[in-house]
Amino acid sequence: KGKLLCFDEFQVTDIADAMILKRLFTLLWEQGGIVVATSNRPPPDLYLHGIQRDLFLPFINVLPQHCQVVSMWDSPVDYRLLQAAQTQDRGGVFFTGEEHHPPFTDMFTKL
Repeated sequence: KGKLLCFDEFQVTDIADAMILKRLFTLLWEQGGIVVATSNRPPPDLYLHGIQRDLFLPFINVLPQHCQVVSMWDSPVDYRLLQAAQTQDRGGVFFTGEEHHPPFTDMFTKL
């Protein structure tokens, strides 16, 4: 049983997806779910200039009630570049076979 759902590079580009997000996330939160997401856009800019965006605004308005937004723009460190530099010898690709568990666990622990 898991209660954590993570999205990397969360974005909305389709009106059909935009329409189900408020209902889906509301149900997740009502069940005690935790959502963690990264995005290159702050929540008010999700689906910006999208078709019928006004129908998506209720989802954007409910986000602050359940989410804490942490802006990385104000950080002096670009963590994307830091991670890329640390994994350059592996090309930034991780494999999850048994033989790869110790190095992956070490990197995760350092984070």
